[in-house]
Formats: sequence, structure tokens, C-alpha cells
Amino acid sequence: MSINVLFVHGGTLEKAGTEAYMMNVFRQAKAFDIHIDFLVFGCTKGFYDDEILSSGSIIYRIPYRPIDLKYKHQSIRSILKTIKNKHYDILHSHMNALNHLVFRFFRNMNIKQFISHSHANKHFVENKWLIRFKEHQKTKIKNDADLMIACSNEAGEFLYGNQPFIVLKNGIDLELFDYNEDIRSSMRHTLDLDDKFVVGHAGRFTFEKNHEFLLDVFFELKKEKENAVLLLLGTGPLVNDIRQKTVDLNLQSSVHFMGVVDNIEDYYQAMDVFLLPSLFEGLGYVLIEAQSSGLFCIASTKVPLLSQVSENISYLPIDEVKPWIPEILNHPYNARKSQALQIKKHGFDEKTDVYKLFKIYESMTKEN
Repeated sequence: MSINVLFVHGGTLEKAGTEAYMMNVFRQAKAFDIHIDFLVFGCTKGFYDDEILSSGSIIYRIPYRPIDLKYKHQSIRSILKTIKNKHYDILHSHMNALNHLVFRFFRNMNIKQFISHSHANKHFVENKWLIRFKEHQKTKIKNDADLMIACSNEAGEFLYGNQPFIVLKNGIDLELFDYNEDIRSSMRHTLDLDDKFVVGHAGRFTFEKNHEFLLDVFFELKKEKENAVLLLLGTGPLVNDIRQKTVDLNLQSSVHFMGVVDNIEDYYQAMDVFLLPSLFEGLGYVLIEAQSSGLFCIASTKVPLLSQVSENISYLPIDEVKPWIPEILNHPYNARKSQALQIKKHGFDEKTDVYKLFKIYESMTKEN
């Protein structure tokens, strides 16, 4: 008997950490007779939409921004009616502190079980009023969730406090991200990086990713290493601000905005060092990918230590730029090698915890 699951996500399905996790689960679900549909907030097309729709799944779209008014979409009433008639076995919410509101809203929609998932160890907002509101909302999750899951202990403790929760790690395709010298050479040649020292970063252009600090680090690095270039993968609301800062620092010829790419694993191969100076992370999913490809990574001390899955990573504070420079320069970059066994030993093989989630789904539906 098929298990029907509704994923709820607080934005559209762009190429980012939480979305990558959901898609990892989605791609493996059919083999276990699990069907997953998505409810998202926003009517603009997301990176993963075509893949989901071509697989026969539904994406329900709730408009919530002015730009959404430009698009034709189902009314909320129509969406709710469809969801009620679908009789989903499980609603799995990925909206962090707002999971409680999702559960309350869908409680009378013929949905049997509710799962709360925490993907962060801090709120994704700067507004103090919104932070207070979310702090209040997260205390209510325990009253409505049948099960609480987190991507790390830090993310779980942040959202659930001392309530019991299960940690399911965000695994990756180890073969896809394994170090490959041929791909490295090809990518560096294609991108005209053969004689460059390549610094990389992947993440949405949002405040928590701390791109301004990243540019400050790169500005200082250029003083020591003239052939350094910076590859920025991703997009987001602050991309134009960061573009302007590259101009202000006269770095525009050395900083390359690559946008959202289909083959991020190949870009990791081309890089020499990966930087993630985030203000906070639930896990730091890209660090697992980058380390798997043998990249040396430097992350902020705000990133959970659970992301340390190889010897090729260090953590530095983000209260000062200068200590990052010798850390970048003093690494032996000629010693790059596969880290697949290390990553698997730490439990980040994509299949491991996805299978655990499917067992949870099976157990929850048997109870009903």
C-alpha cells in the first residue's frame, strides 16, 4: 500500500540545502512505494519544479509575495479542497519555527500524522519582532507534532529545546561528489582557471551566508595572492548588493557570479579552497559535498562541528578577517584526494538516513 506524503516548504524549490535534502528523499521514495507532493510558498518557478512535475507529483503554490500576483495559480480554497480529498498519510513540514502553524492549519484536512523538521540553528530573519514571534511559535511545536526531526543536534536543540527528537543527517551521493582529477582539469580549462588559485562558495545570497565578510576576506587574500579568483555559486535577494560591493572593492574582474548551476559537483572539483563564513547553519550541507570532493574548507565557528567529516576543514571566528588569510595560504593544496570513505564513516551516505526516514514513515502509517 502506497504511503502518501505532503512536504511543506517555506519558499519555492530553489537549489539550496533544505531543498536538496527534500529532493534526495523524493528521488528515492518511489522505490519504496512512497509518493511525495509539495506545498510551497511562492508562484515563481523553482529549480526542481520540472523534475517533480515530470515524475507525476503535484506542487501546490501558495502566493505570498507581490510578484506572485502576476502568475495564474489555484485559489487557496481550491488547494485546501484538493489536499483534503487526497487523504495524505503524513504531512512533513520543513518550515522550522513555523511548523506549528502549518500543523494547526492542516489539522482538519484528513492528514493522519505530522512531522516537524528542523534545518537550522537560528531564525532566517533579522527583524526583532519576527524573531520574537518565531521564538513563541517554536515552543508550540511539541503540542502538534507526532514526531520531531532535525538535521543536527544543534538544529534540534534550537527548535525543540529539551524535547525528544531524532537526528537524520543530510547525506550526499558519494560517487557523484568524489574527487576526480580529469573533471578538475576539464573544468579549470573550460572556465579559464588553469593558472588561478580558485576560492569557492555556494549558497543563497541571504544575510546569514555572510557574503560581505567573504568579500572582505577575498580582498585581503588578493593582496597576498594576485592570481586568486572567487567563484560564487547561487542566487538570492542580496546578489545585487554583493555585486555592488565587488565594484566598491575593485574586485569585479576577480569575482565570478556563476548563478545556479546544474553541476555543482564539477565546480567543487575546479576549486582550491571552499569558504563558508556563515552567521549560522543547521548543518552546512555544502561543506559535506565540498569535503567529499577533497576540497580544503574553512567555515565560521557558527557552523555546527557535525560538518567536520574529514581532516580537510577548519573553523575560524568571523569577528576578524585577517586570521582567515594564513589559514587559506598555508594548506598543502597538492595533497587532494578522495574522502568518500571518511564521509561514509560519518554517516553522510545519502541512502543511510533516507532509509531511516522511510522506516519512520512505514511505522507511523502502521500505527493508523
